[in-house]
Amino acid sequence: MNRTQYQEQSYRLALLMGQLYHKNLTLTAASAICYCWLLVNVQQPTFGWTRTLFVPDPSAGFVPKASSFQLRVFGGFSRRVRAGMVRVEAESLNPDVLVTAFAGGRGAKTVIAMNRSLKAQRVRIDWPGASFPFKELTDPYHPNTVVENSGAPGDGSIEMTVEPGSIVTLSNVPLTKLPADFTVPA
Repeated sequence: MNRTQYQEQSYRLALLMGQLYHKNLTLTAASAICYCWLLVNVQQPTFGWTRTLFVPDPSAGFVPKASSFQLRVFGGFSRRVRAGMVRVEAESLNPDVLVTAFAGGRGAKTVIAMNRSLKAQRVRIDWPGASFPFKELTDPYHPNTVVENSGAPGDGSIEMTVEPGSIVTLSNVPLTKLPADFTVPA
């Protein structure tokens, strides 16, 4: 990991890590993907993202900031998958689209679709009885951006386009929110 070509702040490298997350969750039946959340104040700017997901930002009072695109990709595989959820069988007939799905208590469901090709891919998700009110986009331009999911009729069938190099997370699991009185000390 100390070679220069692995030290770039590249979305392409982050997406390759996303493919590794998918393979770990599906091929080896991992029960979770964990990452070191240690805050490291690295002096070599290009080493930060290979050592941690967050780094202290000296220009903003040392408040941590995202170190790279790696955090986005990791978020695509973790933000809507809660403790107690288990991976369920999901199959993609398109070798360019990797799909991972999870189910949990109280009807919690999450589907993660990653397009690893250079062309947009049309994807149809069929999960009877599922509804996905939340849709998140992860790519170089969307840092886990929640968008309106107009294609979620609630019957478990959704058609959507997944752009090249994008991760789309469909879920009915809400994000945890910070308390209303939460502040960052100045």
